[in-house]
Amino acid sequence: MIKHKYDDFGDIIAQLKSIEDESIQSIISVLPLIERCFSLSQEVSYEKVSHSLLNFGNVLDECKRVLKKDGTVWLFVDNFNLDGEVIPLPFLVAEKAQEVGFFLRNIIIWYNSNAPCFLGPFLNRCSYILFLSKSKDYKFDKDPVREPHVWKEVEWGGGRRSRYNPKGKDPSNFWLKTESQKGRILRHVLLSVEEVVKRCILVSTSSGDKILDMFAENSCVTKVAREEGRISVFCYSKINYPKKPFFSINEKDWSEKKSPFNISKKFEKVYFKSCEDMGEIPDTCVQLVITSPPYWGLRDYNVRGQIGFGESYATYLSRLQKVMKECHRILRPEGSMWININKRIIQGNMILFPKDIIKIASEVGFVLKDIVIWHKPISVPTTGPRNFTDRHEYVLFFTKIKQGYFFNPASLKTSDYIYNGAKGPENVWKIFRKIGNIGKEIEVLIKEKKIKHTAVFPEELVKRIILLCSERGDIVLDPFAGSGTTIVVAEALGRIGVGYELNTDYGLIIKRRLENTTAKLLTWLNTNV
Repeated sequence: MIKHKYDDFGDIIAQLKSIEDESIQSIISVLPLIERCFSLSQEVSYEKVSHSLLNFGNVLDECKRVLKKDGTVWLFVDNFNLDGEVIPLPFLVAEKAQEVGFFLRNIIIWYNSNAPCFLGPFLNRCSYILFLSKSKDYKFDKDPVREPHVWKEVEWGGGRRSRYNPKGKDPSNFWLKTESQKGRILRHVLLSVEEVVKRCILVSTSSGDKILDMFAENSCVTKVAREEGRISVFCYSKINYPKKPFFSINEKDWSEKKSPFNISKKFEKVYFKSCEDMGEIPDTCVQLVITSPPYWGLRDYNVRGQIGFGESYATYLSRLQKVMKECHRILRPEGSMWININKRIIQGNMILFPKDIIKIASEVGFVLKDIVIWHKPISVPTTGPRNFTDRHEYVLFFTKIKQGYFFNPASLKTSDYIYNGAKGPENVWKIFRKIGNIGKEIEVLIKEKKIKHTAVFPEELVKRIILLCSERGDIVLDPFAGSGTTIVVAEALGRIGVGYELNTDYGLIIKRRLENTTAKLLTWLNTNV
C-alpha cells in the first residue's frame, strides 16, 4: 500500500461510492482519525491532523449522498492531547460537518470510564457523540430510550402529574444511568459502548432500516444493528493501525507550588468600564481569570458598549479576543484562565461558541489544557421536542504555558459519580443550579429600584476552580463580573476578587452580596474545602 503524507480516506470513499443514493437511514461510526494519522507516521503534528480533517470532509460529502432525507449521523470522537495541548476534535469535526451541509443537532457527552487517557491534570471521563441530521425534518423517537422519573412519586402531584410522560423522563445529552428510589439517587451506572450504540440506533431508526458504519473495524455497530433487527452496511479501513498506545497516561505537567508574589497596589472590587482595556491592572499580577462571557445575540443588558448584542458574530469574536489579550497580559506565567460557555441553537442549527473561543484564545497565546464538562442534573429544556434535553455546559481550561502552570489536584479529591477521586480529579463535574434562563436570578431592591441579573453560575463551580488554580492572597479576576459570583467566592476563600462590569447597577448587587453573602458563603465553603 502506498503511504501518503496526509490521510486522504481514499479506502473509505471508494467503498462509500458503491452505496446507492439516499438508501441509509442512520450512520453510526467511531472515528479513528488520530489512529489513521499515526498509521502514516509516528510523529503527528497539528498540520497533519488539520489536513486529515480537511480530507474527512470528502467522506462526509459521500455520507450526505447516501443518507436518506430524514436520516441522521452519530459520530463518536474524542479530544486529543498533542504535545501538552488539547485539540478539540469533536468541535472541529462538527464544524467540518456543518460546512458540508449537515445540521448539528446536539453534542452528547457519554460518561465513559474507558475514555482515552492523556497528558494533563484531569482524568478524562468523557467521550463525545455528534448528533447530525441531513435536513430539518429528521427521524427521531426518544420513547425507546426514556428512563424512570426520579421525582414523580415524591414531589409532584395533582395538576403537575400531567407534566410527566408515563413512558419516562426525557433523555438528556449527558449519558449516564441513574438508579433512584422515591426521589433519592441510589447510584450511577455506567453505559457500555454496546448500550450507547443501541441508544443511537433506537432513537433514529426502525426495524428493517439500513445502518452504515464507515469504520466497522473500530466498533460494535454492525453487531448491535443486527441484534436490533436493522440491516447493517459497513466499510473497513484498509490500513494498519499502530499496535502500541499513543496516549500518555496522566503525566504530570503542572506544579503544585509557585513562587511567592507580593503586590502593593490596591484594587477596586469592580471597575465599571469595558474589559477590552484593563489598564488598571499591571502586567503579570493576576493568578486566575474565571468568567462566563455574554452570549452573542441572546440578551440585551441595556448598557452602552455591551459585547454580543446588536453586532455581527465576527465583531463579537473580535471584541472577545481583545479581552483575552488583556487577560493574557495580566496573568502570571503560572496562571490560568477558565471560561464557562455553552452552545446555542439558532434557526435549527447549532453555534459552537466553545470552538470559536478556543480558536481566538489560541491565537492570543493561550494553551487549552482540558475541557471540563459541567453536568447540570436539573435544567431548563432548550433544544426543542425532537432532541435531547440540554444537561451540560463546557468549562474551558487555558494556561499561559504548557508546563509548570499552577494546579493543586489535592483540593478536589472526591468524584461526583462512581470513583473516589484517589487517582486525581476528573474532567466531568456534577453541579446543581437553580432553575433560570442561564442560571439563578439574583434580585435586590435598593432605594425602591429593582435590580436583577439572571446569568449567574453556581458558587460551587467557581469554588472548585479557585481551589485548583490559586492560593490565598492571589488575585482572581472576572472580566464579565455580572452579579459578582467570582468576586464573592474569591473573597470568601481568602483571595483578592477583582472584576470589570459595564452595568453600574450590578455594582449594587455585588455590594449587597459581599455584605450579606460572604459570611454565609465562608462558613459553607470552609466546611466543603
